[in-house]
Amino acid sequence: KKFNDVSREFRRAAIKREAIARRMEEQGSTVSARESYFIASLLYGSAQWPIFDHTPENEYLGNKKIECYTKYAGYSDHEIRRVDIPFENSSIPGWLHLPNSPAQTTLPCVISIPGMDSFKEINVSLYGDKMLERGIAVLAIDGPGQKEALGRGIHVTATNWMEAGRVVLDWLREVPDIDPERIALKGTSMGSFWGTQVASIDDRLKACAVQAVCHEPGMNTIFNVASPTFKLRYMYMA
Repeated sequence: KKFNDVSREFRRAAIKREAIARRMEEQGSTVSARESYFIASLLYGSAQWPIFDHTPENEYLGNKKIECYTKYAGYSDHEIRRVDIPFENSSIPGWLHLPNSPAQTTLPCVISIPGMDSFKEINVSLYGDKMLERGIAVLAIDGPGQKEALGRGIHVTATNWMEAGRVVLDWLREVPDIDPERIALKGTSMGSFWGTQVASIDDRLKACAVQAVCHEPGMNTIFNVASPTFKLRYMYMA
C-alpha cells in the first residue's frame, strides 16, 4: 500500500516461489522447477528496485537473483551461458542465450540493454522469446550503472557506455558461435539512450532498435517531472 512495502512484499513472494522451485527440483519436476526459479529470480530483482544504495539487503537480493537464475539456466529449454566481459578494473556481467535452431556455422546475435530500473535477467522471455524463436542469439547485459555491474563498482558516466559497448562488441565478435557480421542491439527506456550511444561508435552493427525512448536533451522530464525514483536511481547509478 506504500512505497516502503514494495521491497518486503517482492522479497516475500520471491522466497515463496524459490521454495516451490526447490520442492519441484527435489521431485525431479525440472520443467516446473525452471519456471519457478525464473520467476523467483525476477521477484528478487524487483525487490531491489526501491533500494538506491549499496546495502547488505540490496547485495543479498542481488545474489539471490543470480542464484535462482543460475538454477533456471541449468534447466532451461535452450543453452544459457554466464559471461563476464573484462571492463576497466572489473567486468560487464551478462547471459548469452543460444536458440535451439538447426545446425549452422554461426548465429546472428542481438545485444539486449535493459532500462534504468531493469536488469538483464528480465530481458529474455521464459517461453516464446521473439529473438530466440527466430534463431537469433541474445546477449543480455547489465552495463555501467546497472544492477550487477553497479554492484561491481561500475558507475555510469556521460560517455562510458560507449566504451563498454566497444568492449562488449569486441568480445562478442570473438565468440565462435556468433557471426561477427550479424550483430545488432536493442535498448528499452533509458537503454534506448545507451543503445544509441553504443551504435554511434560501431559501423559494423547491422541495426539498432529502441523503444520507450529517453532521448530528451537534458532529460528534464524523467528527472524533474516524472517519479522522483528516476532521479534517485540515476544518482545511485552515477
